[in-house]
This record gives sequence, structure tokens and C-alpha cells, in this order.
Amino acid sequence: MKFFKGLLIVIVGLVVLFLLIGIFLPSQYRVERQITIKAPIDSVFNNALDLHTVLLWNPWTAMDSAAVTPSQVPVKIQAIYGNGKVKLSELAR
Repeated sequence: MKFFKGLLIVIVGLVVLFLLIGIFLPSQYRVERQITIKAPIDSVFNNALDLHTVLLWNPWTAMDSAAVTPSQVPVKIQAIYGNGKVKLSELAR
């Protein structure tokens, strides 16, 4: 009986610790990457702005067999690919 009581205390302690750690972690996160592309800025800007061209330059779509292009409607803000969503929040020259 002492074993089960000790095991219960350890489990409850771990749950409480997990919840306390979760309180102090940020609720949102942001991932940014930056690269240098050797191409004319207008070409890069237009390809990045038009999400229809994402299959041409995004290496992740080559690995995702479910990746599809968005409809032929011009996409300038967001697009849905398979189960995911791509949203441009800022694109500056």
C-alpha cells in the first residue's frame, strides 16, 4: 500500500510540475528564417508574393505528397495547402 501511495504522490507531483512549467512558458511563438538569394529582386518578390508558385521554390512541398497548389484565384494574403495554411504577414523589398 505504501508503494502505491508513493507512486500516486510522484505522479501528482509530476503533473503539478508540468502545469507550473506550462504557466511560465509563452503562449505564442514565432519562427523566422533569412537567406540571401542571388536573383533579381523583382523576380524573387513576385515569386514570394504569389503563393501559386510555392511548389516551384518550397523544398517542403517536394517532401509532402499531399501538397497541392491553391485554386487559380490570385492569392496574395493566405493559401491553404492540404491540412496546413500559409499566411503572408509581411513582405518588404
